[in-house]
Amino acid sequence: MSGRRKKISPRLKSYNIILIILLCILVILLLFLLFKKMFTFEKYYEVESRISNINKMKSKETDDYGIYGWIRVQGTNIDYPLVGLKKSGVEMPADIEKYAWIMPGDNKYHNVVNIQGHNLMNLSSHPDKSDSSFNRFEELMAFVYYDFARENKYIQLTMENKDYLYQIFAAGFIDGYSYNTLPINEYNDNEKKEYLETMMNNSIYDYNLNVSDDDNFITLATCTRFGGSKTDDFYIAGKLVNEENKISNYSVKRNKKYEKVEETLKGDDLNESKSA
Repeated sequence: MSGRRKKISPRLKSYNIILIILLCILVILLLFLLFKKMFTFEKYYEVESRISNINKMKSKETDDYGIYGWIRVQGTNIDYPLVGLKKSGVEMPADIEKYAWIMPGDNKYHNVVNIQGHNLMNLSSHPDKSDSSFNRFEELMAFVYYDFARENKYIQLTMENKDYLYQIFAAGFIDGYSYNTLPINEYNDNEKKEYLETMMNNSIYDYNLNVSDDDNFITLATCTRFGGSKTDDFYIAGKLVNEENKISNYSVKRNKKYEKVEETLKGDDLNESKSA
């Protein structure tokens, strides 16, 4: 009996064509998503302008201090007005002590911005990452935890009717006196180099970012007793995001200095007060 090829019905042939077309569409869609992931940046942080917030706070200004801007830190409740003194020798009023304040200078945006805030309730060697009672810079201490630092990497500053965004490139401990004597206003080339060296050398993390003294910077610092110190400040430092350096996630690793942090976190904290 001679072999005969079985004829494919027109209906089956039509189904096969439709199936091939659908598979081609699926492959094209998957390739599109893959290339989009490779060549675009993940929306890791959403900028929310604080210009209107600043304008609402202007009514609180006096002859002694002004509302110069707004500061916001990813992953924390730090989302506060930025207060600046208009003249030297003036104490910050108690009713605005929970706000952040800019180091004495003018109210202009500069290539390095240094900001401070109180930490009165999160001073132990096992700081809380968050607490509903924290309303100053207490939650800045969450960055001593590696898992928190890996997930939160952006600082937002609003000044002069513009929102600036910074990527965190360093976090660590610095002598409080050294921080308080940093230059104010615009930094010259040598001052920026010294600043960058100080921030990088004291960092407990290595961030996968290209940072140079050509960048603009921001630093946030607060007092701490972490590790038993009564003179250190804890800081995070960021570099300005520009058109060539979009918003994205990036890696961070613990370095040799983090070993001291780990030893402190292992210590007995049962009898240690969390507040001043």
